[in-house]
Amino acid sequence: MSYRIFISKLLGFSATNEGTNHWLKQRLSSICLIPLTILFVFPLAQHIGHDYQEIMSLYQNPFRSAIAFLFLLVTAIHLRQGLQVVIEDYIHSMVRKETLLVCSTVLFVFFTFIAIYSFTKIVFST
Repeated sequence: MSYRIFISKLLGFSATNEGTNHWLKQRLSSICLIPLTILFVFPLAQHIGHDYQEIMSLYQNPFRSAIAFLFLLVTAIHLRQGLQVVIEDYIHSMVRKETLLVCSTVLFVFFTFIAIYSFTKIVFST
């Protein structure tokens, strides 16, 4: 039994269709964002005003850079899920809908590669 079916049955859903799975994924990503936001934003806010070298040395710590990377990645996933819902609900032209869904996916992949590149450069820089 997959975890989606288990969670769906646990929450009382009888059918696990695409809409239910999307809803569950969006709720799970929002729940994951709560501790990641606390672990990312509060330490970052404490270091506002420090110079570039101090911030770079701060994020060369693998734990802090992993938290920052996970925060940005889960935020991007959550944003993509939200954009998909908005596009599917409010765009009525099938061609526009498919075009916008592909564009949001391309932007998500681009953002993910930029984040991976940036954090590997920060962590492994000397």
